[in-house]
Amino acid sequence: MKVSLPKKRAYSLDELPEYLAKTYQLDLSYDDLIVYARENKLRTCIRLEGNAKGLYSVGRIKLDEQNLIPVCYPPTSVFFNSTVKKSFLPNDLHLEDANAILGARVSLVDSIYKEIQQGNLDYNSAIMKAKTNINEFIEQSFIFPKYEYQLLLMPEKFSFVFSANFYLPRDVYNTSTSLLNDHIISIDFADDSFYLLENTNKENIFINLAISTGIVRPIGVHFKDIEILHSDLMRFLGISDETKNNVEELRKEIDDLKSELVEKETQITRLKQQLDERNLPIMLSEFMENDRLALAIQARKKYWSNYNPDLDNAPKADATAKEIQDTYNLSQKQAQAIEIVACPINRK
Repeated sequence: MKVSLPKKRAYSLDELPEYLAKTYQLDLSYDDLIVYARENKLRTCIRLEGNAKGLYSVGRIKLDEQNLIPVCYPPTSVFFNSTVKKSFLPNDLHLEDANAILGARVSLVDSIYKEIQQGNLDYNSAIMKAKTNINEFIEQSFIFPKYEYQLLLMPEKFSFVFSANFYLPRDVYNTSTSLLNDHIISIDFADDSFYLLENTNKENIFINLAISTGIVRPIGVHFKDIEILHSDLMRFLGISDETKNNVEELRKEIDDLKSELVEKETQITRLKQQLDERNLPIMLSEFMENDRLALAIQARKKYWSNYNPDLDNAPKADATAKEIQDTYNLSQKQAQAIEIVACPINRK
């Protein structure tokens, strides 16, 4: 049974050379891919996860609570369309697509406490004024009109978590050769190029992530945690989706033709068996062009196909032999012999 697996959304940098060699017969080394990434011809990304305290996960590396990568809140914001908004609880916000996830909620206790901190000492009044619905912080998107809504992430107002793939700046590949030989990239989040990062596939969710560049330890990330999206790989290879679809259609057509060929071969084998069972002559025209027996069979089909004994319309022997002689450049005796074999009746 042929099993069809789902198409991969992305490929790790670690597996890419083998995949390219197997699928596209391209011989590209890790060094080649690093050069392309450094020149920004091949876009790479990494999974980042964070919350109000900062980034706590880089690829598969979970950071200690004391070593979280700080994020600037604000200006870090989320822009989104209603198609990715999912409701789990009435006052919560949950956004999700194939590449990004964000969840946000307002704590009732924290919201009331903040109202009291701001000088509203009347408990009932604090409850009335406290914002307890995350939707109250969502605004229409004016900065990026392609999105319907925007949410400025404010840790002092509500809690949130996010997880998404973000494109890596090409400068991360200007690293030591020894690390590259070990399939490791040193990512320095203190570099200014990390101040604003964009998540991949921003069609419906755009996380504008502003990392607080400063004193942050560089993190060594293995090639297995660095990904190339399928769409970015196709763009790098110069293969359009239309071309890819055509390739799939051609492969299907080839498979269909192979199936038809097997069926035809089965039919040919069956017909050969039927011919053998009918004791038909063998080796017709196999060793000579004008096989006399084959010519006799052709002559019977040609001259006797309309024969009706009631009409007495049998072809004349001499005329038939003469025509056979002229057609196949035979001697008179050979033509007469063929005519005799072809004749299905007993001439008087």
